[in-house]
Amino acid sequence: MTTAGSLEGAAALKARFDAASGGPQLLALVSPTCEVCLDGVAMILEGLDEPAGRAFEAHIVWTPVVSADTSVVADEVARARRRRRAVHYWDDTKSISDAARSVLDLAARDRTVAWDVYLLYRGGVPWVSPLPSPSTWLHQLRIDDQPSLDADSLRSAMQAVTS
Repeated sequence: MTTAGSLEGAAALKARFDAASGGPQLLALVSPTCEVCLDGVAMILEGLDEPAGRAFEAHIVWTPVVSADTSVVADEVARARRRRRAVHYWDDTKSISDAARSVLDLAARDRTVAWDVYLLYRGGVPWVSPLPSPSTWLHQLRIDDQPSLDADSLRSAMQAVTS
């Protein structure tokens, strides 16, 4: 199901995730109006072209975090960031964000919304409701017990997941 323009609905994520489960995958939960999130998405897309990233399928889930985050804005942002091996989704109900918040135990880290987080999965991981537990994850938040996203941590995480 397409929601806005070229975005897939969040409900399509499970089927696409399972279809690509033979290889490693990356799931990004981001806001379409957050500059830090947009920088993170750029880093992810560049990482897909590096040796460790070439095996990955990326699922970029745009989620409404602030009032300016709409499906129209997300669609415009996604169109400008189209890449092979990257599918863009609109999570209008925050169902994926809510699932990630639970799976990553972000409530214990005083986070009410899962956004600006990047989950990496080894190949062979099927979708398990509400969301499969990642092999590792990165973020651009103020969380001290998990690695922050930067080019080096992304490269290292991708290498670890594919080895």
